[in-house]
Amino acid sequence: MTIEVVNSEEDETSLAEAKTAPSYSPSAPKSLWQGVRGWPWLTLAGTIVLALPFLIATYQASLNLFISNNHANQVEKALIAVQRGRLEIIGFIYPPIPFLLIVPYPHPLTPSIMAAFMAGATAWLLWQRLSVLNFPLVVRVMLLILPFSVPSMIYLATQSIAEMMLLLVMVIVWNNFISFTQGGETRAGFIAGLGLGIGFGVNHYSAVFGLFFALSVPLFIRDRRFGPIMATVLVLAFPLLLAIFAWSYINWVFVGDPFYFVTSPESSVFVRSQPSDYRLTVSFSLAFQTVLEDLLSVPLYMAVGVIVAFLHIKRLPAYLAPIFLVIGLRSLGLAFPDYLFIGTCTVLALAGIPRFTSARLWPLLVVVIILHFTVNFVLPVRDEVAVWGRAMLDRQPATLDLEEQEIAQYVKSFPEKSILLNDGGANSGYRIIMRAGTAQPFLLPPDALYQIASSQPMSFVRYVLLPYIPPKDPASTGISTEAAEAQQRVPLGFRLKKSWPNWRLYELG
Repeated sequence: MTIEVVNSEEDETSLAEAKTAPSYSPSAPKSLWQGVRGWPWLTLAGTIVLALPFLIATYQASLNLFISNNHANQVEKALIAVQRGRLEIIGFIYPPIPFLLIVPYPHPLTPSIMAAFMAGATAWLLWQRLSVLNFPLVVRVMLLILPFSVPSMIYLATQSIAEMMLLLVMVIVWNNFISFTQGGETRAGFIAGLGLGIGFGVNHYSAVFGLFFALSVPLFIRDRRFGPIMATVLVLAFPLLLAIFAWSYINWVFVGDPFYFVTSPESSVFVRSQPSDYRLTVSFSLAFQTVLEDLLSVPLYMAVGVIVAFLHIKRLPAYLAPIFLVIGLRSLGLAFPDYLFIGTCTVLALAGIPRFTSARLWPLLVVVIILHFTVNFVLPVRDEVAVWGRAMLDRQPATLDLEEQEIAQYVKSFPEKSILLNDGGANSGYRIIMRAGTAQPFLLPPDALYQIASSQPMSFVRYVLLPYIPPKDPASTGISTEAAEAQQRVPLGFRLKKSWPNWRLYELG
């Protein structure tokens, strides 16, 4: 299937510019994009070429046994759905579209490969926009390559399929949004609205950004009358609102709660399974501080903001929207990763450079690009991006990954539903299932017998796999290490069969 993106002509020229602008004949396209928009094979080739560096990074991470918590969780849930024959488990998974893309082949590399190609498609669309700038070719190449070469962007493009897909959808929506509001192209308006609707199935934050897209119409539309403005808002917002309603209805049908996808511990809104990967804040001041810290990593975004302020001041609020939206989200305690903020600002900066930016500014932009590239290697990365960075630099698996792989290989051939395991919560049970490549040996929370088996494991399973809780310091508790070990959660009627630093396997009898 080919997705056609309508070329965006976002920048209004002044009357003087209009009079002095060169004329073009039908045989002489105004831009590279206008010349190749009918060549889908070239779009495919460009996507593949630009995806190659990310595919190489994906392969290197796989050699080091690294896979992000998000990808591991999605692959594990896809394994359960496929091997249990219960696709209705989608009622418990949000966002659904990345999950459904993984279901046909739930392998640890599947989401990373898809994310890499989505990054290539995003870069290709941005290149088409950069091609209309009146800058030297080498400058436009630097504008594309260097911002995509920083650690946060490489991680996003290889270990975060939902967020990478969100950026791709937003670029497509932006191109068509501008063509609709500026050029009055009805087809572009429907594509933009459809993109916002699809975006809701890609990432929960697409609802926030999508509504902002719709409500920012007055900043872009040329016809200032109330009727055209409201019609444009409705064309853009209706698919998104319909998607939210439809997904709420599906949750109500499956689990009896229309807002389960927001309140569930499995929801990506709160990311309960991996809370340490995100900077969760609960106050405006702390959220404001974290956003300011993140802005240090995106000098290009700030530089383009200055250009927009000089050339199109009325559009500056829309350009700065991610800052205010992320401050608001983090103030509510919602998870918005650093790497996603950096990726959002980077993509917005590249897509938002005004078309008629003076060519005399290219030396300044070169300095900013180099600064942007350097800063992202100087400033420390956090949480899971830091773990990924160490794995890529050390070129050897981390101890924890080796342990998970060993456990997975040990238990993968056990009888069906013979191991009681909680794959949610704060433990990494889902990672073991993902590395085993099968959910068959495990009795899990999605299974009907799990709750009763948890209280009476002797009657339902032969093994119990539990995370190991190290005993506290005897000096502070008054309990010896040996006694504390004996007080571990050994299931009644089970004995220790095998132990690892972070896990214990108990066998019946």
